[in-house]
Amino acid sequence: MFVTEKELLESGYRKYPGETIDVFYDIKKCVHAGECVRGNGDVFKVNRKPWIIADNASTEEVALVVDSCPSGALKYIRKEEMDMEFLIDSNRFYLEDANGELTAEITFTRPNDDFFIIDHTGVNDSLRGQGVAQALVKAVVDKARAENMKIIPLCPFAKLEFEKKEEYADIWRR
Repeated sequence: MFVTEKELLESGYRKYPGETIDVFYDIKKCVHAGECVRGNGDVFKVNRKPWIIADNASTEEVALVVDSCPSGALKYIRKEEMDMEFLIDSNRFYLEDANGELTAEITFTRPNDDFFIIDHTGVNDSLRGQGVAQALVKAVVDKARAENMKIIPLCPFAKLEFEKKEEYADIWRR
C-alpha cells in the first residue's frame, strides 16, 4: 500500500529529506531494536543532528535498511516513484489539480536558437518535498537536449539543481 507524505506527517512521522529518497521516522513506534544504526551508520547515527541523513547512501541501501525496521517506525518514499505527466505550453511545463488550479510550474524563455533561460520554478505547498521541482527542471533539460540547446538557470532553484547534478554539466551555458 502506497502511503503519501501527507498521511505520514499527519500520523506523527518526521521527515528527513534526501535527493532521491525521503525517510520518515515516528519515535512513538520505535522499539529501539537498532537495525537502522547497525544497517548503515552513515545514514542513521543517534548522536548526530539530524540523526538521519538519507543522502549518505544510495537509494537502494537506505530502502533496504528502512525495510528492516521491525516496528514500522521508519518509512520511506522514493522520489522516482512519482510518475508525473506535465502539461506543456510553449515556454513552460506545469501541473494542475483536479479543479484546474495551477499546482506546479517551471517557466523558461528562448532568447535565440542556442539556449533557454529558466526564470522561475514554483511548487504548491501540497506537493513540496516530493521531487516535483526537480522533475520540472529535468523536463526542461530533456527538452533542451532534444533540441540541441543549452540552458542558463537564472531561477535560484534551477541553478542549485545544476550545481548539484553533474549530469547537467553538458547542457549548462555558463
